[in-house]
Amino acid sequence: MFELVLHHNYRAGNARDLSGNDNHGLLVQPLAAEGSQPSTAALGFDGLHTRVVVFPSESLVDLGAIRFSARLWLQDLGQRRNLLEGFLSFSLMIEEDGTLQAKVYDGTRWDGIWSPPGAVPLRRWVQVHWIYDGHDTSALYLDEQLLARRYRPLGRVH
Repeated sequence: MFELVLHHNYRAGNARDLSGNDNHGLLVQPLAAEGSQPSTAALGFDGLHTRVVVFPSESLVDLGAIRFSARLWLQDLGQRRNLLEGFLSFSLMIEEDGTLQAKVYDGTRWDGIWSPPGAVPLRRWVQVHWIYDGHDTSALYLDEQLLARRYRPLGRVH
């Protein structure tokens, strides 16, 4: 059901795709940051001007399902933080109240799953996972703990 189509590891200071699909990212004004382990580096994003852009490719056209994983540090709340977005397709974000929210667009509306407010803690490294099976089951995890699960037919991810 799941096939690796993109894998970025920002510790090297770049967005080179390690999946073998050449879905390399273009870094837009990233900030230097300390990594989650001593003496390691990471990339920082301010939520406004910094991002990674991955251009369309054949391997990203009809995903069907999504499995996303990221290790992240949230410094502050107060605005929406996009973690992952496919234009008019899917999105994963942290809302201004600390809610982790994942959505899929079915061609007419966005719908998805969300955690309770304040679920994403501030100023510590956490592991975030979103799984959507491409049919009707979504789940959000934080540090391997289930935050939310929802059964609702949303269809394939395009």
